[in-house]
Amino acid sequence: MTASQRIQLRRSEIRQRLAELAEISEPTDEQRVELGALETEYRDTEGRLRAAVIAEEAEERAAEERHGDGLDAEQRERIELRSRASLGRYLVAALRGAPVTGAEAELAEAAEVDGIPI
Repeated sequence: MTASQRIQLRRSEIRQRLAELAEISEPTDEQRVELGALETEYRDTEGRLRAAVIAEEAEERAAEERHGDGLDAEQRERIELRSRASLGRYLVAALRGAPVTGAEAELAEAAEVDGIPI
């Protein structure tokens, strides 16, 4: 469980207990103290949650940088095919009634579609 998930879980527990205390028509001094402490803790968790989310996002970005672009070989190949394929060649082939060839044919096959893979 990540730090942000633990903080969100704690916030949920605090909200639940605050709701229970709010239902008490005449709280005791001990319950009032608990209510004040929970309200303070709930406000404090907001900043901690933001910090945890930012830290986790930074860790994810750093991990992606260490391990490349995060794409597998098939995804990288498809991106490379897309850069080589041309919409113009699809249109010319369609106007001529001919099948596409080259990178366009490979991309259509990889996408498992007939026509222009979108």
